Amino acid sequence: MNKVKFAKYVSLITFLGSTQLVAFAQNDGRPVYQQTPDYSDGISPFVNTRPRSLSAMRLSPSSFPDEAEIFCSYEQCVLGLTRGIVLGGDAFGMAYAPFRQYWDPNWKGGSFYLIDAFGGFQILRDVDNKIYMNAQIGYRRLNYDNNGTSITSQGITAKVNYSQTITSLYSQGISFSAFFSGNATTNNQNSISKDSNSHGTFNDNASYFYRQSQKYPTYQVSFPADIELVNWSNQQTGLSAPIRLYAHLEPFYFQNNLGFNYNNVSLQKTEQNFGIRIAATGGFESAEGSKSGRFSLLTSLGLDVSTSTVNTTQSGNSDADIPQRQWIAPYINLGGSWQF
Repeated sequence: MNKVKFAKYVSLITFLGSTQLVAFAQNDGRPVYQQTPDYSDGISPFVNTRPRSLSAMRLSPSSFPDEAEIFCSYEQCVLGLTRGIVLGGDAFGMAYAPFRQYWDPNWKGGSFYLIDAFGGFQILRDVDNKIYMNAQIGYRRLNYDNNGTSITSQGITAKVNYSQTITSLYSQGISFSAFFSGNATTNNQNSISKDSNSHGTFNDNASYFYRQSQKYPTYQVSFPADIELVNWSNQQTGLSAPIRLYAHLEPFYFQNNLGFNYNNVSLQKTEQNFGIRIAATGGFESAEGSKSGRFSLLTSLGLDVSTSTVNTTQSGNSDADIPQRQWIAPYINLGGSWQF
């Protein structure tokens, strides 16, 4: 009888010990490699595993990085702090500015610099209902100085992003941003007039300055949508998680303003663009369940197709030639995240 009780005790201790070891293995921060069910028969012959939105992978603008996580792309870098609070900015643009003289084919000489930084908050991250929303506010300053004439634009930036998964394969969002900069300034206001001897220098500088500022619209409204067309399961790729491919469609409206307003001369240029972004987007993330060391990757290749109209308001015989946005332009975005 005692032998039977002893055997039961040994079995109980072994079970509890193994349970603790499994729990430790799943929560020590290392990736948990899980086999994903096969969904190809129920959804699509091209979708071999459960669909997952870019927002859920924290690869869309509506989903900021989580705590102790950083995401960087061509458009911006964002560092997740705590409780949904983030800090970010156009790190690539600021780092590239001093090297434009070496690599920019449109460079006209002088010096160009950019300051772009913001703080943000993840307002909503509803994982169950797949709804995401965030907002950010920051400061931006652009300056170009060449041949003794400088042009500066600065102001407050604001942006709100929202997205929701409508079906398992389809996510729809809306994004609004604004750059409250007011009028630009120049150290030689007389050069704005075509009667000035230095107007040629001002015209060249304004043209280059405006070309760089097109990346930062005064107002922008867009409706990004992602449709998951294909995914390959980890059984097919041998990786820890599926590789996913999306069709990205984003109708947009951009407005860029460049204005100068002085007592004897004023100039206002307003460009408006209506168009659509069409791209193929690839997404990959480390296995579900991982925390420290979690990573994700984003690749987008496509085209922006848009119309362009420019309105001019002027006084004092002022003018400047500004380059309009091309009606078709390549779109490339590469990004990745890492959780500490």
